[in-house]
Amino acid sequence: MTLHKISKACLLAATALTFIPSVASADERHFAFTYETTTAAKGSVEFENWITWETRRGNGDNTNLWKFRQEIEFGLTDRLQLGVYLANWNLRNDSTHDNSVRYQSASAELIYRLTHPTTDWLGSAVYLEVEGGRDLFAVEGKLLLQKNIGKLILAWNGVLEAEWEGHGLRERTGKLEQSFGVSYQLTPAVSAGAELVHEVAFADWSKSGPNLLFAGPNVSWRFKRGYVTAATLFQCTNVADEPDIQTRLIFGIRF
Repeated sequence: MTLHKISKACLLAATALTFIPSVASADERHFAFTYETTTAAKGSVEFENWITWETRRGNGDNTNLWKFRQEIEFGLTDRLQLGVYLANWNLRNDSTHDNSVRYQSASAELIYRLTHPTTDWLGSAVYLEVEGGRDLFAVEGKLLLQKNIGKLILAWNGVLEAEWEGHGLRERTGKLEQSFGVSYQLTPAVSAGAELVHEVAFADWSKSGPNLLFAGPNVSWRFKRGYVTAATLFQCTNVADEPDIQTRLIFGIRF
């Protein structure tokens, strides 16, 4: 099966799921690259599928990378949410490789909500993710802030990540990242806005790389038992080895 056919099939599957009948909930995602502070209700279970397409063009080095994540979320309490990523894998096509599929890792995350974005003056939550795979181990922490003002949602994430990879996990890298999202409810079912992501990588946890800045629009659709959220970010800096465009689609179904 060609890369084009696989990509088309994934997007068609995501679109089809938006028409599954379903019970309203308040924990839908309005952003694709920014986390919100709201957590799943106690006892609830949700399935999320992530599809991210990264592309780079120029200098004869055309690259397409498709990243896939399958997650099951559990509401342990009304404030504490557990997410288990059963598989993080990718599909790559570039000027030097044929289509290649690679399983990368599995991971788990915890989100604990401290304050609510509507009933408190500012919503806040803390996030911890641990990821492991062959020749890979990573730990990521986030501070999540959010404020809901009527139909407007403002969200900010501060991210710190440490990663070990390669043979014997000898290669060490770190990353500082922050993201900001704005979403406005156009109708009861549709919201639209924009997101911005800024990140800096640190080789061997010491030498900083170039500053990266991505920005672009987002949109989300809500249904009785699920939602679909999409965003496309364009690189605003001029770093040759990084994606020119990132597009992410997330769809969730509650059980």
